[in-house]
Amino acid sequence: MVLPAELRERVQAEAKKRGLKLSPAIRALLIERVQEIDDAEQLSRAEEWQRAQVWAVWERMKAGDHDEAARQEIDSIFDEALRDAPRRRPR
Repeated sequence: MVLPAELRERVQAEAKKRGLKLSPAIRALLIERVQEIDDAEQLSRAEEWQRAQVWAVWERMKAGDHDEAARQEIDSIFDEALRDAPRRRPR
């Protein structure tokens, strides 16, 4: 793979820090970046879900439904969400 000189120097410096040759360092950096992108997308979906939940509660409150949730019910919802969440693969 042809890299611009400045980028090649930066990657070579990172390879040296990690005790790797250039190709394995490029592969490791690529894998790490793809994982960061996946993590960011997962976080974004979680934040969207949270916003939707907040808006739903807000709409119910505006409509006069002021029921309170028990701590156990809240814990149960979070436990279920964590169970259903995709697991991160080890790097």
